[in-house]
Amino acid sequence: AQEFIQKALAHPTILAEIMLIDHLEQFDKTIYSHVVDTAVLSILVGLQLRWEVNLLEEVAVAALLHDVGYMRLPLNLVQTRWGRTGIDSSLLQQHVDIGWALIHKKSQFSREIVQMVREHHAYQDGSGYSNVQGGIHVSDSGKLLGLVDYFDELLADGNTSGSFPAALAIRRMY
Repeated sequence: AQEFIQKALAHPTILAEIMLIDHLEQFDKTIYSHVVDTAVLSILVGLQLRWEVNLLEEVAVAALLHDVGYMRLPLNLVQTRWGRTGIDSSLLQQHVDIGWALIHKKSQFSREIVQMVREHHAYQDGSGYSNVQGGIHVSDSGKLLGLVDYFDELLADGNTSGSFPAALAIRRMY
């Protein structure tokens, strides 16, 4: 954490990232908690996979940014996002492409970070939602972010099935 803070202070372009995260916290505190949890869990899984430090940093940044697209959707819809169907669900799914568009135009984010944000709901079996095809076209880091994102959602109190203990969440993922 200390190294990450020092690196952030040494690179002023990270200010835009911090501002996006700050806006997300002001927009909805549960999404803010979710992205922070997802970032931490992504780093832990990446460490177990023995990923390089620079890739871990990119995964952490992508995890912090993966749901920024929600900020461009109506707050009342976002706050009741679990269990939505039909038009509401379709609108919520657009957070992926909206978030991608928000960070894609920011030059300080690497292509890999932008790609992970775009892929976080493109599933291994080819399903999911975004303009990205699922399956073999999804990067390993995009898959990791998607899995950790889903895992954290299963642990959340607000999901339609109630919160799962970690062991049951992993079982459900399988």
